[in-house]
Amino acid sequence: MRPITPVIMPLLTSLLSGMAYFIAGKYGLVLAIPPGFASAVWPASGVALAAMLLYPKVSTCIGIGLGSFALNLGVMANGYTGITIDMLTLPTCIALGASVQSFIGYWLFNQLLTNTLFDSPSSIVRFTLVVSPVSCLIAASVGTGSLFGLGAIDATNIAFTWLTWWAGDTIGTLLFAPLLIILFSREKRFTRVRKWQIAVPTAAIFSGITLLFYLSTVNQREDAQRHIVDTARTFAQNLSERLSISENKLLAYNAFFNSSSVITAVDFERFSSYILKDDHVFQGVGWTPIVSAENRPLYEALAQEEISPNFVFRDLNGEGSLVTSPEQAVYYPVFYIYPLAQNEKALGLNLSSLPHRLPILLRAIATGEPLATAPITLVQSNREQKAIILYLPIFAAPPLSAKNPNIAAAGFISGVFQMQGLLDNLVDQLIERKFGLRFIDTTDANAVSTLYETPRAKLLGFQPETIPMTFGGRKLEVTVFADAEYKIGSKDWTSWSILTFGFLLAALFQAFILLITGTTENIKSEVERKTLELNKEKNSAEKANLAKTNFLNNMSHELRTPLNAVMGFIALTLKTPTSEIQRSHLSKAQLASSTLMSLINHTLDYSKIESGRIELEKISFDLNIIIDKIYVIFLNLAEEKRIFFQIHVDPSTPKRLIGDPLRLEQILINLCNNAIKFTSSGGVTLKVNSEEVDDKHIALNLKVIDSGIGIEKEQQEKIFSAFSQAEKGTKRLYGGTGLGLSICKKLVEAMDGRISLKSKINIGTQISVQLCFKVDESEDGESRNITEKYRSDDTPLKNMNILVVEDVPTNRELATYMLADFGAKVFVAENGFIAINFLKENNKIDLILMDLQMPVMDGIEATKRIIADPNTRHIPIIAMTANAISTDVNACLEVGMLDHIAKPIDEQELVKKVLKHCKTGINRV
Repeated sequence: MRPITPVIMPLLTSLLSGMAYFIAGKYGLVLAIPPGFASAVWPASGVALAAMLLYPKVSTCIGIGLGSFALNLGVMANGYTGITIDMLTLPTCIALGASVQSFIGYWLFNQLLTNTLFDSPSSIVRFTLVVSPVSCLIAASVGTGSLFGLGAIDATNIAFTWLTWWAGDTIGTLLFAPLLIILFSREKRFTRVRKWQIAVPTAAIFSGITLLFYLSTVNQREDAQRHIVDTARTFAQNLSERLSISENKLLAYNAFFNSSSVITAVDFERFSSYILKDDHVFQGVGWTPIVSAENRPLYEALAQEEISPNFVFRDLNGEGSLVTSPEQAVYYPVFYIYPLAQNEKALGLNLSSLPHRLPILLRAIATGEPLATAPITLVQSNREQKAIILYLPIFAAPPLSAKNPNIAAAGFISGVFQMQGLLDNLVDQLIERKFGLRFIDTTDANAVSTLYETPRAKLLGFQPETIPMTFGGRKLEVTVFADAEYKIGSKDWTSWSILTFGFLLAALFQAFILLITGTTENIKSEVERKTLELNKEKNSAEKANLAKTNFLNNMSHELRTPLNAVMGFIALTLKTPTSEIQRSHLSKAQLASSTLMSLINHTLDYSKIESGRIELEKISFDLNIIIDKIYVIFLNLAEEKRIFFQIHVDPSTPKRLIGDPLRLEQILINLCNNAIKFTSSGGVTLKVNSEEVDDKHIALNLKVIDSGIGIEKEQQEKIFSAFSQAEKGTKRLYGGTGLGLSICKKLVEAMDGRISLKSKINIGTQISVQLCFKVDESEDGESRNITEKYRSDDTPLKNMNILVVEDVPTNRELATYMLADFGAKVFVAENGFIAINFLKENNKIDLILMDLQMPVMDGIEATKRIIADPNTRHIPIIAMTANAISTDVNACLEVGMLDHIAKPIDEQELVKKVLKHCKTGINRV
C-alpha cells in the first residue's frame, strides 16, 4: 500500500497556503481604493512569497493560485451569488499572475540573498530594490491587462490601476514577507527577543497606518456626503430658477393681453413664437377663455374661421375619447394654443370636463395666483410623458375679434411644463457626475406622484439629499443620490497616499529594524561597549549642564545678597540727614550700584541673548536717569585715561519713554565702554536726539563717537560677530572677549532697531543706533519715588503686620528698616520652620516676605505648608530673593506665591507690591 503522507502533505500545504492568501487578500480588499480594483497595500503578496520560502514550492504555488481565484471570484460575483461562466476568466487570469509572481519572487530571493537572509545591509538593499519591486511587476501587468481586456476598467484608469497594483504588491512584499519569514523561521539566529523586536514595532506602525487610513476614508465619505448635499442644493436652485424664468414668461402674456386692443390667433402665435423661441421647457402655451353658454356659438364660429374649420368645444368622456361638449352654463375651452401643430388635439378641449381641473381654475380666479395641476400624462403625446400645467388667471382680456367685441372675457394663460424639457441638461449634468435623481409631487401625501426618475440604482452607504420646493401651489421634492458608479467617479489620493507612503515607510522602517537587529546579533559586544561609552558621555553632559545651572543660580544669589545690603543701606542713608558732599558721593554710589545690578542681570541673561529668546519689557522710564548713570560710570574711566567723556542731549528729546530701559542701558554701556577702551587720546562723545515717527512714537538716535584707533575696512563687516575684534593684535593690546558689539547688535535687532558703523584708521569710530520708543504722555509715571508718591502720607504701610523670613542678618535688618520706615510693624524669622511655628501663634499677619534659599526649611517648602494650613492659607506671600532667573521666578509662582521682589530691593517696588497684595487680598481655592 502506498503511504498516505506524501499525498496528504502537498494537499494540506496547498490548502493552508491558499487559505492564508485568501485571508490576507480579504484584508487587502478592505484597503482597496477605487477606481481600478487594486489595493494600495496587498498583504497577500508578502504572504505568498513567505510561504514559497518556508514550505514546498509546487503545492504552495498551486495553493496561492487557488486562493487568488477564490478571492477574486467572490469579488466578481458579489459574494458568490449568481456565478456565471463568463465570470471565471478574469479570476483565472489574476490567479495565474499571482502564482507566477510568487515563483519568480522565490527564485530572485534565492539567487540574490542566498543564506544571508536579512542580517546584512546588502541583503536588505537587494531585497528592497530588486526582489520585491521586480517580481511584483508580473501580477500588476497580468491583472491590469486582464481588467482592461475584459472591459472591467477603461483606458483612463489603466495607469492608476497598474501603479496602485504594483505599489500595493511591492509594499505588501516588503512589509509582510520578512516579518513572516523571521517569525516562522526555526533558525537560531532569529531569537525570540529579536522576533519580538521586529514584530511589535511593525504591528504598531501597521495598526497606526490602518487607523489613519480608516479615518481618511471616513473623512472622504463625509466629503462625498457633503458633495451629494451640495449637488442636490445646486440642482434644486437651478431647477427653481428655471421654473421661475418659465413662470415669468407666462406673466409676460398678462402684459401682452392688457396692452393689446384685439388679440387674434395670428397675434397670439406671433407673440408666443417670440417668447418661446429656443425654449425646451414648455410643451405648449394656450389661451383658455371663460365662455358663457350664449357666447359659445360666437367663439366656435370665430375659431372655425381663423383656426380650424373643425373647431368645436369638446369634452373628455370616461373612456378617454373627445366628444362634442354638451350644453352647460360655462365652458373653459382651449381656444388659442402654441405651437398648434403638435398640440392640435388639445384645441377646443373643455377643461371643466377633466377631473380635478375646474377646482384649480376656480381657485386661481379666487386667489389671483398661478396654480399648477397635479402631474398628468399629456393628451397630445404619442408616448407617456409626465407634465404639469400652470394656469395664470387673466382678468381683463381684450376682444378676440374687432368685429364682435363680445368675444372677450376673463380667462387663463396655461403653460404645459414637460419634465423632459424642464430638467433637460440639468439631469445630464447629474448623470455625468455619477448622481441619480427622483423628482416627485407630494401635495397629496396619500398619492405621491413621480415626475421624473433616473434609471440608476442608489449606492448603498450614502444618504440621499432631499430638497423641498413649491411651484404653482404644489409641493415638490427633489432627491439627489449617488448612483452605483459614484464610488469610482473620483480618485481618493489622500487615502492612497496614506496607505502607499505610510506602509512604504513602515516597510523601510522594518528593513531598518532588520538591519539593526542583525547587526546587533553580529556585533553585540561592540554595541554594548559603545552604548556604555555613550551613557557615560551623556551623564557627563547632563552633570555639566546641571553644574552650569547651579552655578548660575549660586552666582546670582551670592552676588545679589551682598549687593542687596549695599544698595539698601545706601538708600536708607540717603534718607537721613547728610552733607551735600556725602549725598553726592552716595548718589553716585547708588547709581553705580544700580548699574552693577543691571550688568549682573545682563550677564546672567546672556544665554537668552545667545539663543535668541530675548524677553523685552515695555515700561515707562526716565531717559535722563539712564543718561546720568552712563555719565557717572564712564566719567571716572575717561579721567583715568586722561581723555574726555561728554554727553550731548537734544533738549527736544522726550524725557519719558515706554520700552525696555535695561536693554537700552546695556547697549549704551557696551558702546561707551568699547569706545573708551580703544581711545588713548582725545575722547568719547555720546550724542542723543530724536525724530518724530508719528503722534505717539519717536526714533531715538544714539551716536557714540570716539577718536580711537579705528577699524580696517575689511574688518568692519564682521565687527558685530561674536568673539570678533578688529584684528588679532587688538585683543592682546586692549583685552576683552569681543562680545560687546555682538550683544549690542542682537539687542538692537530684538528691539526692531538699526545699528551701523563708520570708522577710519587712527582717526576714530562712530557707531549709530536708532531705536523706536513710544512717548509716555502720562503725568504720573512709575519713576516717581515713593516719598513723592505718598507726600500726603509718609507711612503708607501703617497698621500692617509683615513677616520677613530671611536667613541673612543684614538682609533682615535692611528689610526691617525699609518696611518700618513706611509705617509697617515688622516680624522676622530666620527660616521657614521658625516662620511656620510663629504663624501658629500669630495668625494676624497681613503679608509674608519669603526668601527662597534658607537652612532647615527653604521658602518653597514653607510656602507649601502655609498654603496647606486653613488658618494661614489666606495670607499673601511674596518671594523676596536674590534668585532672579526666570525658572526661579516661575517656581515661586507655581508653588502659590503671588509675586516676586528681586534683591537688591527697590523700596518703591517693595511698597507698591505690598500695597497691591494687601489691598486686593487673596482667595485660594
